[in-house]
Amino acid sequence: MGWLHSFARRMFGEYSLYRMYSAEPGEVAEPDGNGCVLGPITNVCEIECSQDPALRALVQYSGDEALAFGAWLDGKLAAVCSFWFGARYATRNFWPLQPHEAKLVQIVTSEAFRGRGIASRLIAYASREMGKLGFRRLYARIWHSHGASISAFRNAGWKYAGLVVEIFPFGAKKPWRFVRRVAPRIFEAK
Repeated sequence: MGWLHSFARRMFGEYSLYRMYSAEPGEVAEPDGNGCVLGPITNVCEIECSQDPALRALVQYSGDEALAFGAWLDGKLAAVCSFWFGARYATRNFWPLQPHEAKLVQIVTSEAFRGRGIASRLIAYASREMGKLGFRRLYARIWHSHGASISAFRNAGWKYAGLVVEIFPFGAKKPWRFVRRVAPRIFEAK
C-alpha cells in the first residue's frame, strides 16, 4: 500500500483534510464544573505564567478580536480555548464567517490534566459565554483523524458541519479547495 500513498503524494502534493463542527451557543447545555473552575481569561499573564509550555504558546492567540477562556483545576490552569472573529479572523479566513459568528481557533489541555473531560466542559462553557456576548454561531476545524478533539466537541454539544479538503496538485502554489457543507436540519425526528 506504500506505493499508492507515494503516488498520491506525488500527484496531489501536500494536503489538509479537516472536519468542521459548529454550535449555536443557546443550544449548548450548561456544563457541570466537576471540580473545574471555568471562566474568561482577562489577563494574558494567566497564560504566560502557566507551568505548561503548550499552554504558554497560546499567548499568540490573544489580542484584538480574540477571546480566551480557561479551566482551572486545583488552582492550576488546565486548559485554554481561544476564539477569533471579525478582522482578526479574516486574516486566516479558512471558513468564512458572517457577522455574529466566531471560530474556535485553538484549544489545548495541559498533558497533566488530559483524559478527564476538561476540554468538553471548557468548550461548552466558552460556547455559552460567546452566546452571551452576542455570537449566534461558532465554528471549529478539526484534523480529520484527531479522535480526542472530535469527541471533545461532540461531548460539548457541537455538530458536524462539513468537510474541507485542500490539495496542491502537480506542484501548485495555491491549494485546490473542496468544501462540503452539511445542511442544517430543520426538523428533528423525536
